[in-house]
Parts: sequence; structure tokens; C-alpha cells
Amino acid sequence: MLMKKIETNNLMDGILNRIINLSKNTVEHDAFDKMAFDKMFEKCEQMQNIYNIASGEPFPIEVGKHAFQIVKSKEDYHYPFIKELQQDIFYSFFKYNPKFLDDEKIQPEFRVHKEMIRKAQKNENWRKMRNMTKLDEVNSAIATTYFSAELLKEMAKRDKKFRQQMFKLKEQRQQLIDLMKDFANAKKEKERKQLAEQMEKLMQDIQQQAEQAMKNISQITVSQAIKNATKKMAEYHETTNALMWGSEASQMQRVNPDERIALANYLLTNEKLFKLVRELGKLKNVFVETKRREIKHGTSEVYSVDIGRDLGKILPCEVLKMKHPVLKKDFYKRFLEGSLLEYSLRSKEKLGKGNIIVCLDCSGSMNLKLYDEITREIYAKALALAILEMAVRENRKYHLILFEANVRKEFSFARNKKPKVDDIVNIASMHFGGGTNFEAPLERALSYVNENADIVFITDGECRVGENFLIKFNAVKKKLNFKVVALQVGDASTEPLEEFSDNVINFTKFIETSKSVFSSLMKGGGVT
Repeated sequence: MLMKKIETNNLMDGILNRIINLSKNTVEHDAFDKMAFDKMFEKCEQMQNIYNIASGEPFPIEVGKHAFQIVKSKEDYHYPFIKELQQDIFYSFFKYNPKFLDDEKIQPEFRVHKEMIRKAQKNENWRKMRNMTKLDEVNSAIATTYFSAELLKEMAKRDKKFRQQMFKLKEQRQQLIDLMKDFANAKKEKERKQLAEQMEKLMQDIQQQAEQAMKNISQITVSQAIKNATKKMAEYHETTNALMWGSEASQMQRVNPDERIALANYLLTNEKLFKLVRELGKLKNVFVETKRREIKHGTSEVYSVDIGRDLGKILPCEVLKMKHPVLKKDFYKRFLEGSLLEYSLRSKEKLGKGNIIVCLDCSGSMNLKLYDEITREIYAKALALAILEMAVRENRKYHLILFEANVRKEFSFARNKKPKVDDIVNIASMHFGGGTNFEAPLERALSYVNENADIVFITDGECRVGENFLIKFNAVKKKLNFKVVALQVGDASTEPLEEFSDNVINFTKFIETSKSVFSSLMKGGGVT
């Protein structure tokens, strides 16, 4: 009897050892890594949403469509071990040199996560993703969100058998727990032995089921998931860079992690804001390109001869010396000294450095589509913020006037004030939906203009201003020498805009139109 009891206890100890001492995670990690994951999971709303989707928990309908595009029933995205999967993905992105645990140290049903990550590592996009996430807890959390979401989507498409096996493993795991409870409560040795033998048999079944599951997770599923996730992660990375202002280098990683994860929550749960900031990034690139072109091809005139070493400006007589064996040495000497004869150029254009005032139409029709999936409103606001970038770089005051039938909201930025994320969020969220009145915002703009100021008027509407107001407006324009650039983003006539504008631009294509606006502003203030 004693021997049977010892045998039963030994059998049970072996089962407990395989359950308790084996890990649910497949990637080596320490307390710091676990703390980093827990912190990010607590703060990253979209990581929680993915967990809720996979677990079958209620989740908000507005969960970032641009990031996850849940198109089937929620049940198609259920996955029984989502938390452990997210942890392994996070550790593999976050750690400097991630390593897997040996299979003997991992509970059988979780070894499939090791296989998933190994398959992902075979794809070239894994390296690209790691370049953005290594030792960066915030980027690792965002990448985990994207990759786990894409895995759920791709598994729903082609790996139904695999998912069924994983749910079977979850059922078997629960059965094992129930048997352990029964064993603890059993008083008869015969019953305890039977329960122990059942647990041993169930452990073997779990092992076989896990091995089959690992064979059924397809390479194409994981490869497509990491490809899609990397593309979205790169887009997110570029988008956040758009929120850096002026000539400063993009150093988003140096921003406080709490602020960065708050920004991620803004962007990943607000599709409209994400699109606006993404377009802002594109517009900033167009602005830089346009500025470079305007500087390179700007209109200049020769007004004197000076000395220097700019080979693009040296006089022809200096160039001729290069053909003489003696004078060539003199040329080199004076080049090093910076004493070659060269032209002095000056710009014929008068650069306006007054305030920049943007009047932006926020009426109901601005919500109509303009191009791709971008509405008139999103493009207009992104353009207004890109013009703010110009103001920051040129150390100019900036005023944004949002209007429809009346002026509804204003934002002002002093010369030394750069916008914060909250400013961008507030601007993005403003939409009023009323009619259109041009006179009210122009009247307000006059209170901000100074000499050589620029007014940018963006609308999709058509509304004439009063004759008396037009006389007053043009008189102030002549006195202060400011300029008005108008952009029509709709199908309405530009005739009313032409009454008070120096340059009226119709939206045609994204790049061409944006370049036209920036170029008009760079040519400076003054009535043309």
C-alpha cells in the first residue's frame, strides 16, 4: 500500500513539475523585460484592444480601422493564448539579443509561439522591424500591436485548422487543471492513482496536439503578417516624425515614453488624426523640396565683384588661369586663401517675413472626399499645419482661423512657440458643419496682418464679400503690402476668391497643388 502511494505521488510530482516549472513564454526574459511589457500593456490602448478581440471580450467599435480593419465576425479573430503570444512578440522585438528557451523548458501548448516567431525571422521584414524596436519599449509595444493584429487576420484567412487545435489545447489544459483539483480532493489511493494516470495520458495528448499545431501554422501566414505589420510600423514611424517642428532633427525616441505612448493612443485610435498627420508628413517633404528648388532657381542679379572661393561664382578671367602652367598654381593658392574674384549676387525678390495667417474653411462640405481616402478637410488642415512648419523655420508668427458661417475657433503661435501634440489633436478634431462666409474670417485676419504678411485662404465654397469690405481690405493690403494666396479644394467657382486674392490655386493633384501653394508663399509678401 505504501509503495502504491509512493508511486502515485511520484507520478503526480512528475506531472506537476512539467506544469509548474515549465514556462508559458518561449523567449528568454528577465524581470525588467516583464515590467516593460506590463507597463506598455497597461498604457497602450490598442494592445489591450487586440487582447480583447482575441479573448472575446467587449471592445469599442471605433478600434483603429486604419490599423486593423476587422472585416469579419469578431469570432474569427479569437485566439486562446493571446497574452502569452503578445509577450513573446514584445520580448523578441524589445530585447537587444533575443534568445529562445529550449523546448524542454516550455509548456507544450505554447511552443507554437516559438515556431511563429522563427518563421517571422525568416522574412526580410523582421530585420526592418527590429531596427525600429530594439531596446525601445514604446516602438516594441506598437510593433507588437501591429504584428499580433496581422497574425489574427492572416490566421483567420487560411489557418482555421490550426486555430481549432489551439482551442482544443486550451480545453485540454482546463481539463488538466480540473483533474488536478480532483486529485487534491481525492482521499482514496485508488482514485488518486486513476486521476494521476488520466493526467499523464492527457499530458501526452497535449504534447501530440501541440506538435500537430506547430506543423499547421503556415509560413505564408506569418510572412504576410510581418510584411503588413512592418509596412504599417514604418508608416507610423514616418507619421510621428511629422510632429517634429522646425529644423530640429527627428528625435522622437528621446521624448518621454509616457508622452510617446499617449501619442500612439491618439494616432492608433483616431483614424482621422492618423491620416491628417500622415498627410502632414508628406506635405513637409513637399515643402522642403519646394524650398530647395526656390533657393536654387531663385531670381538674382549681379551687383558687384567680391573675393571668395565659390567656384560657381568666380569670374571667367579666373577660370582662364587654369590653362596656364604658372598661373594655375596662383589660382590654387588664392583658392585656398579665399581670394578669387567672384560675382556678388542679390535676390531680386522681396521675402515677406510678416505674420502668416491661415483662414481654413470647416463647413460641412469639407468632409467630402478629395483624393484617395483623404477628405478636403484632412488635406486642408494638413496643409495649414505644413505652413505652420514654414512659420517655425522662418521665425514668424502664425495664426489659424477656422470658420464656416462665422469664425469658430482660432489658434495662435508666437515666434518662439512650437505646436504640441495636443494642439494638433485639437485642430484635427474641429469640425463645425455649417455654411460658408468669407467676410468674417478675412475681417478677423486683418487684425493679425502686419507689413509683408501672408494670408492663406483655404475653402471649397463660393461666397462673395461686400463691396465696402473689399474696398477696406484692399486699402489695408496696399498699405501693409501683404499677400493673399487662395486655394480652392472644391468644384466651386474661383471668381469670388479672385476679388481679394493675389494668387488663386485650384486643387488638381496633391504634389503639384502643394508645391504651388508653398512656392507662392516663398515668393514673398506684397501686392502683385
